[in-house]
Amino acid sequence: MKEKWSDLEGLPVRFDVGSTAEEAKSDKIAANVICFTTDNRIIFNGEEFTQVISSGGSVTKEYVDEKIQDIQNQLTQLIQLLTLSN
Repeated sequence: MKEKWSDLEGLPVRFDVGSTAEEAKSDKIAANVICFTTDNRIIFNGEEFTQVISSGGSVTKEYVDEKIQDIQNQLTQLIQLLTLSN
């Protein structure tokens, strides 16, 4: 993990398409960047969230929107858990 999750709360998020998984997990990419990697992974703050499964080798806007919502839900749950543990 690059940054504490609580430090990312409220920050704007950017997207990166085309980096490798290694680049996405490194310090080369900022913690507030959601990466859709060349090997179809989604990595945010140095952690892999899910494997992208697409039909025909392309990812649709609807699929990306759904995955973004999934990540937002996961982050909200994680922040709630971290808040309760403090």
